[in-house]
Amino acid sequence: MSDYNESLVIINDEADREFLKKIKNTGTVAAIVMAALGALAVFAPAFTGLAAAYLFTGGFMAYGIYKIVMFFRMPKVLRSGYMLADGMLSSFLGGMILFDAIGGGPAGKAGMIATLAFAAGFMSLFSGVTQTADYFSLRKEGFPGAGFILFGGILRILLGALIILDPLFGYFSIQIALGTFLMISAI
Repeated sequence: MSDYNESLVIINDEADREFLKKIKNTGTVAAIVMAALGALAVFAPAFTGLAAAYLFTGGFMAYGIYKIVMFFRMPKVLRSGYMLADGMLSSFLGGMILFDAIGGGPAGKAGMIATLAFAAGFMSLFSGVTQTADYFSLRKEGFPGAGFILFGGILRILLGALIILDPLFGYFSIQIALGTFLMISAI
């Protein structure tokens, strides 16, 4: 016998009910974690900013090591000098930034955050320029939502410029914006 619940999901047996209960519980836990992380990012941006900076820098170094390992594991015909150089440079730069942050005291930590913010600013600036260029192609083709693409591109250009002009302020502003987004999404 089938019946419908609030979201019009067909419930056939007790196993379906248990499965839906697990999904609902998992969603509740995810919302609580998102709200907690969001509040932490908004009310303690220095802590979350530093934690994220360590995570991203460590990830950058791990990415480099992965590229080096993959270079030597690939067949010789598929190897690329670019892949090895990219891996060596990424792991070296990530290691240097982490070494400076760990041994350099507050100035080293601020340098790590500023470096990441500067990179994020340039990525935002670049994606804004390409998105703005896409607008002109889409408008030429008569794409109905092209104005939104232009608006998003201009916002990314402005965000990138602001972050590049003051990387530390930009980094912590991003932390607060992401924290607010997480708290709102949790609701």
